[in-house]
Amino acid sequence: MTKEENNQKKVKKAKKSGGNKFLAALAYVPKRMWHAILHSIAELKKVTWPSRKDLINYTVIVLIFMVLMAIVVGLLDLGASELIAVIIRR
Repeated sequence: MTKEENNQKKVKKAKKSGGNKFLAALAYVPKRMWHAILHSIAELKKVTWPSRKDLINYTVIVLIFMVLMAIVVGLLDLGASELIAVIIRR
């Protein structure tokens, strides 16, 4: 029987015996949080991280894309503001 199952049985027992359900559940929260952290660490150990060269390449691609999108949005904003200015002048 794992510790988690044992803790769940304790919570269920407290619920059946008429104990304070909220406090029983509240006492179990830190254990659940620690369990989640341990699982996250285990999953991160399984990750295949990119090499430094790949990371630099991906960063450059993202930066170029961001600059291009900034230019597109800037041009759309300029066009919209000019269009609004033309409409207002009439």
